[in-house]
Amino acid sequence: LTSRKRWNTSAESDSIQALRTMVKAMLPVDTLVSETVKLVNKQIVRTLGLTTDMEQSKPLSSYGIDSLASVDIRNWVKVQLGVELTTLDVLNATSLEALCVKVVEHLPREKDLGCQI
Repeated sequence: LTSRKRWNTSAESDSIQALRTMVKAMLPVDTLVSETVKLVNKQIVRTLGLTTDMEQSKPLSSYGIDSLASVDIRNWVKVQLGVELTTLDVLNATSLEALCVKVVEHLPREKDLGCQI
């Protein structure tokens, strides 16, 4: 997919760094989920070529995510956020928010990465 070449814009890098800072500051989970939803939403929109943002509570399957798109999203989450998901985690997510809750639950914490966060 061509989105692999466009994984990380400057604004996106700033947003990812902001999320890491929020994790380090141990902000509430709902704040982390909200920020993660924004990031993952942008990537899924880019991957699927959608013209508008996704609805947080709508099933991901309703947007036409297939196995190739789920691999791309899984890889992006692993590279950019440091979270291991399976393609089935993406394909079977009941909503964008549910997927992002799973991502936040597995975000590397400072104790996991030493000084890297």
